Amino acid sequence: MSTLKLIQTTNDGRVKTWKLTPTGEWITFGCSRKARLNSIDNSVPSFESVIEYRNSEWHYISFATESQNSDVLIEQGQVISLQSSKLKFEFFTKKLDILASLNQIQSNGAVSKKIIIVTKNNKLMGVHVT
Repeated sequence: MSTLKLIQTTNDGRVKTWKLTPTGEWITFGCSRKARLNSIDNSVPSFESVIEYRNSEWHYISFATESQNSDVLIEQGQVISLQSSKLKFEFFTKKLDILASLNQIQSNGAVSKKIIIVTKNNKLMGVHVT
């Protein structure tokens, strides 16, 4: 699973970071309080763009009418300049090696262990053995 890290940096040095996981839904970006990602740059329109995960790729879809290409395939380290800020995109992948952690468990006769399974949106995030 490819997680997208979006970093907005304004010209005056303020920074805000979001981590986005593929959900199949459009993720709106802008100054509106109804946008899912609220911009810290007040010069951004109420709804500047949509970020979408489709066909195993992330896309930035701009609503700006003067834009030559409104649907941009997001690449590692890509930067999109807005009026008074910049958006930087980074990818990272979490590897869940859960079976390896379960194989290390040593059971001693009648000693019982408690296994805690952590999930988010029906995806296995981790297993803890106590």
